[in-house]
Amino acid sequence: MQCTWANYSFPVNQTELGSTVRLNINRGGQPYSQTRRVRVSGWLGSASVLGQAQLIVAENLLRTALASNFNDLKFFADDTTLVASLSLINAASITGVKIVSGPDFTTTKGPEYATLRSFTFEAEAEYRLAGLPANLLLDFQETLTFGGGQPFFRHRPSVNGPAQKQLVYPQMPYTAVQSGHAVGLSAPPALGGPNGAPPPKWPGSLMEGGQFSPTSPTRKGRGYEGFGLTWSYRFEDVGPLAGTPTLWVN
Repeated sequence: MQCTWANYSFPVNQTELGSTVRLNINRGGQPYSQTRRVRVSGWLGSASVLGQAQLIVAENLLRTALASNFNDLKFFADDTTLVASLSLINAASITGVKIVSGPDFTTTKGPEYATLRSFTFEAEAEYRLAGLPANLLLDFQETLTFGGGQPFFRHRPSVNGPAQKQLVYPQMPYTAVQSGHAVGLSAPPALGGPNGAPPPKWPGSLMEGGQFSPTSPTRKGRGYEGFGLTWSYRFEDVGPLAGTPTLWVN
């Protein structure tokens, strides 16, 4: 087997590797991507013994090669077939392939710097699961706040005695506020209402147009993730406003 990083080729059959996969899940319990990490260990040197000066040069070349990110980490079988399950391909990744640890040279004992030089490093990349809508939600929550429908009192100061409680209005209008936030995976939320927010609960009782605040996404190496949106509607009516918050359904 042979390993390559961009244009750098490791010695044939002188690397060992292990891989792990972590499933990333949104706050609704839905998986949306995998983070794949590959750990590579090996040694510099060959069947013909390298001298100390040559090993120092080889180590510096490896350090230089692994100092750059956003390259392909590929593993090839002995017949030169690409081992896709172990390789990290940069173009397919939302984060790009990054060296997250190393190269580490952790010992100088034994044959180190005499006939070989041992190393380890780790690379990582995140890949979206196939078939997901761009506006799959990472997070969603909505709140309804109710008020009004009760008498309205004021307490007036008195010149020669205690303050006086006065009934100003026997009954105030009923009010409600519908507010919430949502975060789209790789596109703004599309929840069926204006500006991508959920529709207003009581359109005939709106006091004014809603307020909407989109937020910029987070940079994820090669792409972006987390297109946020907050919204707020204010309602008022002569009768009670009853309802329940919008559910996260997509």
